[in-house]
Amino acid sequence: MDDGPDTEGVWTPYRPETSYAPTMLLFSWALLPVGFQILMVMFQRFENARMPLALFSTVALLVPFSTGLNQRKGSVRTHAVQLAIVGFSMTGFFLLVIWALDLREWWWVPYGLTVGCVPLMFNALDGLARSNQPGWQRSWLPSASVPVLMAFPEWNVVTARWTPSVMAWIRTDLGHVAVMYGHKDEEGQPNLRIEPLMPIEAEAELMFGIRWEHLNTPFSGSDEES
Repeated sequence: MDDGPDTEGVWTPYRPETSYAPTMLLFSWALLPVGFQILMVMFQRFENARMPLALFSTVALLVPFSTGLNQRKGSVRTHAVQLAIVGFSMTGFFLLVIWALDLREWWWVPYGLTVGCVPLMFNALDGLARSNQPGWQRSWLPSASVPVLMAFPEWNVVTARWTPSVMAWIRTDLGHVAVMYGHKDEEGQPNLRIEPLMPIEAEAELMFGIRWEHLNTPFSGSDEES
């Protein structure tokens, strides 16, 4: 088995194309309504505005959260992001139930969940921003199938056909995630990308069980499909 990708003409390293500065700017603005929630609890004022403010805070937090997730393929498969999604889902559920059933005396439940979503969201976005490990890409014909069963025996395969969405993914015991997906460059040329979501210093798991000997040569196509 090859030690790694053939970077002498087949695979090319690349840096993830992300910019989390706008996301964090939106995040800072989204903290304002959360701060107003805390002030309303402290001073016991404007009780009729509690539920609308909680709803507005949740939506305001979801905006930077979604912009951060959309910058990385496979981001929803990381544990930190999944935990944040659970937090937002629970907040939305209790907001809907309390509002629909007029259970205003339970206002503190969505309030606590909304505030709790802040550290969960920050941890998820911080993890994505620190995932600066370079990925690998190579040219690929969209009509050619990827030998997923031979090259990615330990991965969760979605499809062997070239597609811009996630084609296969893996999560290691330490929680590091890697994904394979199709990508078109600025000239519209299709590429195949293998992208790890992990810090650059975490090189011990760099290969993710990939059998590179099945990927280091050009393919004319394969009948292998998932």
